Amino acid sequence: MLALGRKLLVPVTRALLGSAAERGLCRAELLAAAGISEDDLAVTDSWISIERHVRLGAAIEARLPGENLGLQTGERIYHDPAGAFGYVLRRSGTHAVALANFGAYLGLVNHALHAELQLAATEGCFQVQMQPELAALGHPAEALLSAWVAISRHLTARDWAPSGVQFEHEAKGDVREHEAFFRCPVEFGQGPTCLQIPAGALGLEIEPTSHEIDAALARSLEDAREKLGIADLQTELDALADRLRTPPRSVRAPGSPGARTSGIVLDVARGLFEHSRLCAYEVAFLVGFQDLAVFQQAYSDRFGLRPLPRG
Repeated sequence: MLALGRKLLVPVTRALLGSAAERGLCRAELLAAAGISEDDLAVTDSWISIERHVRLGAAIEARLPGENLGLQTGERIYHDPAGAFGYVLRRSGTHAVALANFGAYLGLVNHALHAELQLAATEGCFQVQMQPELAALGHPAEALLSAWVAISRHLTARDWAPSGVQFEHEAKGDVREHEAFFRCPVEFGQGPTCLQIPAGALGLEIEPTSHEIDAALARSLEDAREKLGIADLQTELDALADRLRTPPRSVRAPGSPGARTSGIVLDVARGLFEHSRLCAYEVAFLVGFQDLAVFQQAYSDRFGLRPLPRG
């Protein structure tokens, strides 16, 4: 098993808590059971330990026994993603690139799992590995796979179906609900957790649509351009602009770019904070950093301040 971390970003726990509230569960009771305070959830770019997130998931499961929580909440949490995540998916071009970008996003916000798209001649396999206690809950894995199917059906405007779905955990509720949603064979107790996607579905196109980040990105790039006077740096900025507007996160890995390129990336990141309300983890994802801590340190080293959203 990969060396996975034991923390995840606050928005992941907020989303789980929000889905539970939609089911009529008492927020205060769930937080108390998990040992989480409202203050713990107040700062978006902070972390929650996997232990407390798992306790929250177990508390929700105990109050809704026998239900397919992940399947029922995944679509509601992710269906039409907004912010930097939604922007990147809408600029991915194809289903396959968007799915790889989804895996990159999950790795940034949740260190307790690893998700990867593996491509073969006839299909792709989106495989998810989790810390054992997170995997044992069941509903986190079901939420991720059902979320992606819902997201991709929305983005491609095609009602496609996987060729197979496999979960490491045992079934928690009526498996007919899974089969009706995925419209393919669904197996439980068979690792690893994965979503099998026909090659034809992976090639489905995603039509780019206008997004509020377009304007913020354009202003950020222009701000950076005004600061640069050296021709070769302008060329590098042009190349960066192209990558940001058509972002295959699975292809680029600028967690440790060259010194000059890194400076340009951080200048654009600062502009995004000034011209939008994006959080630090969203800006890190948008400009291509794979680790929030690496981004935060690089930003602080360059500007002498923490990367914080406007207002």
